[in-house]
Amino acid sequence: MESKSINRYNTFCRSLKNLEKSRTADVEQDFRNKIIDDDRWIQMLKTRNQLAHDYDGTFAKEKFQEIIECYYPLFEQLKEKIQKYYK
Repeated sequence: MESKSINRYNTFCRSLKNLEKSRTADVEQDFRNKIIDDDRWIQMLKTRNQLAHDYDGTFAKEKFQEIIECYYPLFEQLKEKIQKYYK
């Protein structure tokens, strides 16, 4: 179970690297375009910004479960939405 959670966390971190260039304005535009429809995306970006300055890992430990249980599924949902357009 722990290995699966760690894999999800690592996948989440890689996905966030792709979002690094995104700004809040981009996410807001995605809301308007109905690409994303969940306020947790904004919270995820805030968490990502805080994680970028977590030099000793304490914040990451606090947010680990939230990332696995809340934010990772958002990427899965987004993937499913996007796949509809490429099939």
